[in-house]
Amino acid sequence: TTPTTTTPPPPTTTTTTTTTAPTTATPRSKRQHVDAVLLDIAKILRVREPSPGWGRAVLQLPANLTGPQAVQAAASAFRQLARRIHPDGREALREEDELRCHEAIAKLQRARLQVQGRKKNGGRS
Repeated sequence: TTPTTTTPPPPTTTTTTTTTAPTTATPRSKRQHVDAVLLDIAKILRVREPSPGWGRAVLQLPANLTGPQAVQAAASAFRQLARRIHPDGREALREEDELRCHEAIAKLQRARLQVQGRKKNGGRS
C-alpha cells in the first residue's frame, strides 16, 4: 500500500480580511495626508522672507551646512517638500488652501535659490 497525502485547502477568512482592510483605512489615511499637507504649507508660509537664514528655515535645513553640501541639501529638501505638497500628488484642497499651496511652492523655489546663492531669475551669482 502507498500512503496518500492530502493538502488542506487554504483558509478563506484570510483573503476576505486582507481585501477589506485597505478600504476601511483609506478615508482616514487620506484625511491625515491632507492635514499633513496643510501643516507643511503653514510651516513654509510662516517663515518671514527677509529675515536672516529664512531660506534654510523654509527648507528645514541645519545652519551648519555650507558650500556644496548646502547646495545639495537645498536641492534635496526642495524636491522632498515640493513633492509632498504639490497638487499632482494628492487630493484637491479647498480653493483657498490651493492658493496657499501655490504660494508655498513659489516660496520653496525662492528659498532654494537663496540657499544656493543664486539670483531669483535663475542665474548664478
